[in-house]
Amino acid sequence: MEVKVAKVTVQEREFHLRTAGDVSELEAAAELLNRKLVQMASKTTQPPHSVALLVGLDLAAELLRERAKQAELREKIRDQSRWMLDRLDAGESAITFGDSPLEVEG
Repeated sequence: MEVKVAKVTVQEREFHLRTAGDVSELEAAAELLNRKLVQMASKTTQPPHSVALLVGLDLAAELLRERAKQAELREKIRDQSRWMLDRLDAGESAITFGDSPLEVEG
C-alpha cells in the first residue's frame, strides 16, 4: 500500500498528512472544514478552539444522520429483495406492484 503525503491548510495552518487513501479526498475534507469553520465563526463570538469543537460536533451529527439514512436504505433494499426472492421461489410468473413493498418515488 502506497503512502502519500497530502498538504492541507486549515485555519491558515498548513498540515502534511500521510494517507494510503486519496489525497484529493483529504483536500476536499480540509476545504469543507474551512468553510464550516468560517460559517460557524461568523455566527458566534466564541474563541477559535470553541468554534472548532462546535464544528466537530456539527460534522459528527451530520455523519450520524447520514449513517442512519444509509442503514434505512439498506433495510428497505433488503426487504424488497427478500420480497422478490420469495415470489421467485414461489414460482410466480407475474409480479404485480399492488402487493409489493416496492415504492415508486417521483
